[in-house]
Amino acid sequence: MVKSIIKYVVSLGFAAVLLYWTLKDYNFADNYEKLKNANFYWFFLSAFFTIIAHTSRAIRGKMLLEPLGYKPKTLTATLAVFLGYFANYIVPRLGEVTRCTSLNATDQVPFEKSFGTVITERIVDVFVLLLLLLINFF
Repeated sequence: MVKSIIKYVVSLGFAAVLLYWTLKDYNFADNYEKLKNANFYWFFLSAFFTIIAHTSRAIRGKMLLEPLGYKPKTLTATLAVFLGYFANYIVPRLGEVTRCTSLNATDQVPFEKSFGTVITERIVDVFVLLLLLLINFF
C-alpha cells in the first residue's frame, strides 16, 4: 500500500516538473485573447469526428477479438484506443502495446491475442491504403 502511494506521488511529481518545464515560457494572456475570438464550432466538430473514428477503431478491434473468444466492452476498448493514442505522444509506437496491455488489465484479453489483432489491423490498413492509392492513380 505504501509503495503504491509513493509510486503515485513520484509520478505526480515527475508530471508536475515536466508540466512546469513545458509551460514556463508560455504566454497565457496572449492566448486568452486569441481564445476569446476563436470559433469553437470547428473544435467541437473535430472532436466529434475524432471520437467517432476512435470508437470505430475500437469496434473493429472488438470484431477481431470475438472469433478468439474474447468480448471486451465497447467502452473499455474505446478507452484503450484513446490511451494508446496518448501513449504515442510520449513514445512513438508505444500506443499499440499500451492498448493491448490496457485490454489485458480491464477485460482479461491476453496480450498476445490482442497484439495479433493489432498486427492484423495494420496489415489491412496497408492494403486499403494501397488500394486507395491505386484508385487515385487511375
